[in-house]
Amino acid sequence: AFAGIVEALMESNKLKEALGQAREAAQLMPASARAHTLVGRVCFAMPEAMEKARRAFSKALSLDPNCADTVLAVVRMDMMSEESLAHAISLLEPLLQEDGRDVIHNMLAEVYVLAKNFTHALAHYHHALSLNPESKEAQQGLAHVESLMRTDPFLAARDHF
Repeated sequence: AFAGIVEALMESNKLKEALGQAREAAQLMPASARAHTLVGRVCFAMPEAMEKARRAFSKALSLDPNCADTVLAVVRMDMMSEESLAHAISLLEPLLQEDGRDVIHNMLAEVYVLAKNFTHALAHYHHALSLNPESKEAQQGLAHVESLMRTDPFLAARDHF
């Protein structure tokens, strides 16, 4: 119930109210990774609260390192910094063992694109499409990577990670 309320408030750009609801959820359910993730997600939407978001996500990961909501939220934050891409990959790869949905493969592919590892990005987009042939995200991502590789063949040769 808290997640729906927080999402609605965030959609309405009522971030202070959303943060109040998320904090209440975390207080009522202190052992819930999802509750702490809610706090982190609201803080992440507030540029002045990035450090609070990081702390909330850290708490959530300490409670449940395999919570997909938490991992995906942390990865979104990590994708903002090139130095954090290896951390994002280290969170997503084990999650695939627990939760092999196309969404996870798409996110990992996006991180690999940012890390300029197009071989791995292609593999994960293809895997996402094998799980969900209708995935627009995977189709668009695949087209984007193939376009990058056609435009600059040296990119493919410079794969990182």
